Amino acid sequence: MERKLLIIGNTSAEYHLGAMLARAAEAMDVSYTVCDTDGIAPSVNHLWGKLFNRISGRRPLEWWSFNRRIPGLIREHRPSGVLVTGIFPLICEVFQSSRECGAVTVNYLTDDPWNPSHQSRTFFSNLRMYDFIFSTKKDIIPDLLRVQAGRVSFLPFGFDPFYHRIIPAGNRNPMLRYTDAVFVGGADPDRHEFLKKFKNRFQGSMAIYGGNWQRYGDLLDHFGGVIFGDDFCRVINGSGFNIGLVRRRNRDGHSMRTYEIPACGGVGIYEDTKEHREIFRGYPEHGFFSSPDDAAEKCNWLMGNKGKLDEMRQLGVELVKKDSNTYKARLSDILAVIK
Repeated sequence: MERKLLIIGNTSAEYHLGAMLARAAEAMDVSYTVCDTDGIAPSVNHLWGKLFNRISGRRPLEWWSFNRRIPGLIREHRPSGVLVTGIFPLICEVFQSSRECGAVTVNYLTDDPWNPSHQSRTFFSNLRMYDFIFSTKKDIIPDLLRVQAGRVSFLPFGFDPFYHRIIPAGNRNPMLRYTDAVFVGGADPDRHEFLKKFKNRFQGSMAIYGGNWQRYGDLLDHFGGVIFGDDFCRVINGSGFNIGLVRRRNRDGHSMRTYEIPACGGVGIYEDTKEHREIFRGYPEHGFFSSPDDAAEKCNWLMGNKGKLDEMRQLGVELVKKDSNTYKARLSDILAVIK
């Protein structure tokens, strides 16, 4: 039987997870249809829309009309699987239509639904309706099982060889900052506290790239903007070392950057978690940190030991940059439950 997917996720730009999974499906000759969740809620650009979104439990005004289109897509394309990326609440009719068509509903859950920043009553009610949930966080699996979610399994992040690649050092963008230490990722209060303490002990240059860092004035001197595509790869590869922080409010054991740093040929120094230790078996002790001070001390030491940096770069690439860690491999695991 032909494998057919309906992907409900953000596919509007090549760096979104939905787009990476769509490319993986294409590479595997899996027929797929996309229901793009990007830009569905222009109302939230207005104050009244933001208020409505908050009152309605993180469901913007356009959410109902968007959801009502999905059962029709399911009936039209009759997929064997409906794959949803992340916390996107759905109406019950979506699950009903899937069952009627014999489709398996799967969520590739990349955030913690108990994180106050992501909580949605509707999504909590959805959890019971999924046939299978793949979570990138081991620590939330007991909670998922407690709310009687269907089958639950751990599935880590990965990398996309189309997007995450090594760009030669000579091909640099002069508009970018290439510093001794770099952090690429969105702003969070705990990340802000970490980097603020780190910079006070670190003796080299530092740059921060990512969304929402403008709100932290004490780090603005280090802020380089938001980067995508080739510039994303260049910064990771061209900086001395990349700080691999997880999102603690998300109960992360690893993050997207865990795989993307080595895939882009960068040197990573990672927060000391059980998952990072498992992914980077054989990585040196100075490649893990337990606190801002610990990270700063190890980075200060690494600046004087270029040979160690080269070893870490090579080992990170060897450990991570392989087919089994691509989103094609992740999609293969997902398709295994869609029969």
